[in-house]
Amino acid sequence: MKALPAIVHDPKGPIGWRFAPYAVAAALAVAAGAAGVVSWLPALVMFTLSASTVAMAPLFPGRVRPRRGTVTVGPGSVHIRSGIASQTLRVGDVTGASTARLEGDRVVLSIARSYRSGVPIALELESERDAAEVLGALGVGRSGFGAVAWPLEPRAEDSLRTYAWLAAAGALAILGLVAWKWVAGFGDDDLSVLVVVLVGLGLGVLPVISVIDRMLGQVRGQSQLALRGDGLHVATRQGARCIPFRDVHSVAEVEDRMVITEASGWVTALPFPSTKLPRGLSREDRAVVMAQIRSAAARARGLGELPADTTALEPLAHRPGEPASDWLARVEQAANVFRSGYRGATFGPEDLWRVADDPDAAPDLRAAAARVLVRVDAGARPRVAALTEAVRDPRARALVRAGWDDEAGVTAEAEAALEEIAARQQRS
Repeated sequence: MKALPAIVHDPKGPIGWRFAPYAVAAALAVAAGAAGVVSWLPALVMFTLSASTVAMAPLFPGRVRPRRGTVTVGPGSVHIRSGIASQTLRVGDVTGASTARLEGDRVVLSIARSYRSGVPIALELESERDAAEVLGALGVGRSGFGAVAWPLEPRAEDSLRTYAWLAAAGALAILGLVAWKWVAGFGDDDLSVLVVVLVGLGLGVLPVISVIDRMLGQVRGQSQLALRGDGLHVATRQGARCIPFRDVHSVAEVEDRMVITEASGWVTALPFPSTKLPRGLSREDRAVVMAQIRSAAARARGLGELPADTTALEPLAHRPGEPASDWLARVEQAANVFRSGYRGATFGPEDLWRVADDPDAAPDLRAAAARVLVRVDAGARPRVAALTEAVRDPRARALVRAGWDDEAGVTAEAEAALEEIAARQQRS
């Protein structure tokens, strides 16, 4: 597997880091239960510290700044390492992806993950070739897919900060009073004990309020900007609208707002505050967002890279109503012609690999290309197997596998993929 140099933008860091404060809080709660057998005061102190940790958890371990790392590409997955942090993205984890050109030859990939909310991870790669390898491993075409969204305003940021400061102050007060009690030798009926009890009870309620506030924030929703196939979706407290990419004339950052100017002259100003919290956008994140919008708008106007040319393989496409066995036999015959020295063949090796490697190509064409490649060159089998693992849709993956793997055969999923292709052809 090949390791590619990259700059990793992942403000939340690996998902395990986010559970660390809650693990500490759970350990303190268990310790509180154990200490309660001996004395109620140490138990109350540990319970208070546990509650304080829960209230402060959303702010820790803090925003992870962009760092240099490596992206290792494998069949159907990429392994990302930056410093001591590492994570693996698999085909099924990706719910959206978008690409953008940066200065020079660099390319940034923004990837939304099924198991993480908030700011998507961004991989800044050195070249188009590196980006194509990562996209291919995740089964994503150069134009992206799905939805990639960024929060414009961190949810409940002010209240979370308030809860965290109250929790920290309360925890320090508890520790200070307990230390004073031990040093001065006061008894359990002293005023200091009463204060410890009152503060401890107050901090016990604080994490409950913090969790309720976060849940209400999810119900209320938040201002966000999302890149989807049909355009730029903007949702704020004033409402939601979609701006087709072809209508985006320019995008610029003006103080703490992002200003989108449409071709008609209509201007949309969105809140775009920078924050140090992992829930919001840093300055680096804001630069990535604007680069993605500009690249999507350029692609909509035909300025991006053209789709792969598949016309040479069109004769191998599945025909509506054609039995799968007849289609595969027809592809097999084409492979025999190709193997005999290309006489009568309408395609060459570069055409086959271009279509087989292209996530945006029709799955029946990818299956046909894979079958010819494996029949002509047995050494192509490992590479074809790897690209098959990276096909996102399970039905399309089954169809591509049926094209070259006789042992797999034409499964029900592969038949469903052929029916979907036929229905799409009839609609068009």
